[in-house]
Amino acid sequence: MAINLAETHQLTSAKEKIYNNYGTLFFEAGQVDSALHYHTKSYTISKENNFVQAIPYSLNNLAVDYSAQKKFARAMEMLDESDAYRKQENNDLNWADNLAYRADVYYDMEKFDSALVYYQKSLALAKKTNFTNLIKFCLGRISNCYEKTKDITQALNYLRQAQRFTDSIQSVEKSIAVAQLQVAYDAAKKDKEIAENKQQIQAAEILAARQNSRLTKLIIGIIVAIALIVFIYSYQKSKRRKLEQEIILEKSTAENKIHKEKLRIARDLHDNIGSQLTYVISSLDNLNYLQNNELKTERLNQLGQFTRNTMNELRETIWTIQAEEVPLSEFCTKVAQLIQPFKSNYPSTQISLKSTTSSGILTSIQAVNCFRTIQEAINNALKYAQPSQLDIVITDNSITISDNGIGFDKKLNPSGKGLQNMQTRIQEIGFTFALTSTIGEGTQVQIGWGHKMPS
Repeated sequence: MAINLAETHQLTSAKEKIYNNYGTLFFEAGQVDSALHYHTKSYTISKENNFVQAIPYSLNNLAVDYSAQKKFARAMEMLDESDAYRKQENNDLNWADNLAYRADVYYDMEKFDSALVYYQKSLALAKKTNFTNLIKFCLGRISNCYEKTKDITQALNYLRQAQRFTDSIQSVEKSIAVAQLQVAYDAAKKDKEIAENKQQIQAAEILAARQNSRLTKLIIGIIVAIALIVFIYSYQKSKRRKLEQEIILEKSTAENKIHKEKLRIARDLHDNIGSQLTYVISSLDNLNYLQNNELKTERLNQLGQFTRNTMNELRETIWTIQAEEVPLSEFCTKVAQLIQPFKSNYPSTQISLKSTTSSGILTSIQAVNCFRTIQEAINNALKYAQPSQLDIVITDNSITISDNGIGFDKKLNPSGKGLQNMQTRIQEIGFTFALTSTIGEGTQVQIGWGHKMPS
């Protein structure tokens, strides 16, 4: 059905992917000739349209097909061409994958010594890039090669390494379960606090009711006993009304605070943690339907990194929820931790943090909104602006994030979601928000809160 739709509507990019996947399904079913046919069609489309990222995948699949047909020379030709593309990419992860494919062909040729050389090279790069599935695969294949060459000691050694590594991968699922339990625990803790606040309000209402009853009896006794009590009665009535108004005001204020706090916590947990856990779970479920081992490997690697990011965001959320106030010095430390992964992932961009704070306190809501805004600004700059320099400056009354990227015209993007979210977060806490950008010179985001730190 997908092929028919793609061919009917001339969806070139889609056809390339579908043919590739369809060929892999045939290979898994043992129909190598059909697999070769569709992998060839996928490669042809990639080549004609210069889909440089897709070409090596198609070539590697063709190499596997030819190797299964015992056409090893042809398989090596496919791998040589794929290697030429991979060298241009300068990507250790993809190169590790190609080394493993070449080792597979030598393995099929029963040249186990040559296969060992390439599996060892692939394993080294896979460990360097944390390519978990490839690490597990190479360990298993190296053990098989040693078994084939009658080196039982080394075969057993690598088999044990493969088992230990498999156990470590399974710990990812345990980490996800722990994160879910942590979210449930925090939500239950906040619900308990809300219930206690409600009990306090109910106690105040009961106290007010008892006071009303006593006042009523007193007023009736005073009216019957002596006319002089009229003055006292008027005074008590006025006092009672004032007390009722204060109680109503306090009740309204408390309920409003509870409501806002509950919404803030729910939004932060749902937006930043709940949605990411849902994505992880659904992605793990979808892996059962993938037949392409290479794609499974890539997806698992992505999920591993994504899960670690989710755990970091959960810790950031717990940090802001647990603290009623956050010193600026601690806030600067959290920002320094935030930018570390960006420095690793974007080595071509110099990212700096400068703090000139001497004192000051942020509330938890102010801290989390400023933190998320800094995070969004960094993401936008690195994703769209292509800067060589990105600077974050935190003072006693402002935060500035500036880059020397390509800039943009705000008139052409007046309602961008990311910009709106940043502005809304800052306005919610009563701070000022300003964004300036000049094409060719860069962009600056500034958050301010006057001349004094709010208490």
